[in-house]
Amino acid sequence: MNPPPSVLHTPGFAHYSLKWSPFHSNRIALASSANFGLVGNGRLHFISLTPGPTPLPLLKVEKFYETQDGLYDVAWSEIHENQLVTASGDGSIRLWDVMLKELPIRAWHEHTREVFSVDWSNLKKDTFASSSWDGAVKLWTPERPRSLTTLQAHHSCVYQALFSPHQPDTLATCSTDGTVKIFDLRSPAYVPSGPNNNFTNPMSAAVLTIPASPGEVLTIDWNKYRPLTIASGGVDKTVKIWDCRMIKLGELNQVGGARETELFGHEYAVRKVQWSPHRAEVLATASYDMTCRVWNTAPTPGQPQLMYIHDPHTEFVVGCGWSLYEEGILASCGWDSRLNVFRV
Repeated sequence: MNPPPSVLHTPGFAHYSLKWSPFHSNRIALASSANFGLVGNGRLHFISLTPGPTPLPLLKVEKFYETQDGLYDVAWSEIHENQLVTASGDGSIRLWDVMLKELPIRAWHEHTREVFSVDWSNLKKDTFASSSWDGAVKLWTPERPRSLTTLQAHHSCVYQALFSPHQPDTLATCSTDGTVKIFDLRSPAYVPSGPNNNFTNPMSAAVLTIPASPGEVLTIDWNKYRPLTIASGGVDKTVKIWDCRMIKLGELNQVGGARETELFGHEYAVRKVQWSPHRAEVLATASYDMTCRVWNTAPTPGQPQLMYIHDPHTEFVVGCGWSLYEEGILASCGWDSRLNVFRV
């Protein structure tokens, strides 16, 4: 029997996203919003983990930053151990330094709708990406006052944009439109004109479009060990594993993706998928069914796919993330304003 989780409660602020620091094993950043992110302000929490009386760490808010609008995502810098970016409901992106006081050190405001994801490249370490309900994905560097590139990736909300951990110029997106797309950033191009594509709002051409779901795709993640393997999850309650090795990078407008596996069990929409940084076959998922689950996507014959269910949350679980330093330690966060850290 696993011990109960370490729990941190932040009353009044529903969590949207958590990220472990790539530099320090004892730091977590937590993006949250008042009133479940529907209206009102946000808060960026900076959490420390310290040894406690149990094998699991004690969690403590070291400091927090207030924002005027709700925060939906956060990403640590890959070049500066004390810096991170946040995605906000007012369309802005802010860069913070945890060694400094109340205000962000930079802010950008180009998206015309809510920014729902930010991701810092672990290969091009000076670059991060944002995705928005406006259908756009933008690439940024902290030193520049404007975005480097804009991809008009989808006609509708882009829930996530993620750099490949294997190829520096490859980026994946997922959207309300039910697709997962892979873009080659070295060869920007536009889709030929069509009924939904016009001169004033040209769509960026993807290398590959995966028709992943009849409903919204809310989350994706690249496998850390197997290039061009992606997990997706969304409103259809299933998690799908895609093998995209057949694509030819540089060749545009391919459609497909081989579905390797489907994982069934969540009772409501899957809000987050996260591959283990330590094991190629292990995947964590978070869902509106108030659980965080851990799966073996390639079990030996006779073994189940489902390895673990974490169910102490009392509201939607919207974020989860593996410790980068300690194998088997997982964090989850949700609309119950609780951050849980537990061992799988």
